[in-house]
Amino acid sequence: IGMRLAGNSIDESDALGASIANPTLLTIVHAGAEPTSFVLPMIDREETEHTWEVVLDTDHATGASQESYAEQVKIQIPGRTVLLMQGRTDG
Repeated sequence: IGMRLAGNSIDESDALGASIANPTLLTIVHAGAEPTSFVLPMIDREETEHTWEVVLDTDHATGASQESYAEQVKIQIPGRTVLLMQGRTDG
């Protein structure tokens, strides 16, 4: 199961009237025992370069893997793993 939360789609303003924006998050939950593949979605529709940065990876003992991936690439997910990724603008 994958769930993408678009941080730039918040239709709210702060006390000074500035738009509120947060990083886009992606949660992937793989409950199966066998590894599977998953194609990472686009972070947004802007033409700038973006990457998905792993924030939490339950397959690693420390909970993080320090990996990052380009948009729309296929990644391998180990069995019984939860990944939390954050969208990052490169450059």
